[in-house]
Order: sequence, then C-alpha cells, then structure tokens
Amino acid sequence: MRSVRRFLAAFAVASLVAAPVSAVTKEGVDRVDSEFAPPMMDVLVLRPVGLVGLMLSGMLWVPAELMTICVNPTEWKVPVDHLLTKPARYVFVDPIGSH
Repeated sequence: MRSVRRFLAAFAVASLVAAPVSAVTKEGVDRVDSEFAPPMMDVLVLRPVGLVGLMLSGMLWVPAELMTICVNPTEWKVPVDHLLTKPARYVFVDPIGSH
C-alpha cells in the first residue's frame, strides 16, 4: 500500500513538472526543411531501434511462419517479407539519412 502511495505521489509530481513544459512546446511547425532525419539521428537512434525491431520480428517470424505453412503453404514468403526482409532492409541496406 505504501509503495502505491509513493508511486502515485511521484506520478503527480512528475505530471505537475511536465505540464508547464508541454504547454510551452505546443507550438506548431509549419515547414520542415528536410523530409528525412539527419544522418546522426539515423545512425545513433533510428538504426539501433530498427535493429531491436528486427530481433523482435525475428522472434515473431517463427510462429507466424508455422501458422502460415499450416493454413496456406503457398504463401510462405509473406511472413518472410514482412517480418524479416523489410526490417533488414531498413537497418542494413537503406542509405544513411534516408529515414
């Protein structure tokens, strides 16, 4: 019970601190100079997140492939394409700064 109270108190304090910050950042962005992420953002954030997503989709691919083979064996390439090929292309093939 005490830990729940502490959690709620910490959440309330964090909400009170974050509320003024979110009120300040509600400015609209009308025009963005580049439609792609900067290369450093791509290398330091997007590619590692994509690699984690590729690992997770690799784990999901096994049951998806088994279900696909059981239901419709001629469509075995669909889970491979969606769960392995596209994330791998995102991480390893796409040029840096293209995301």
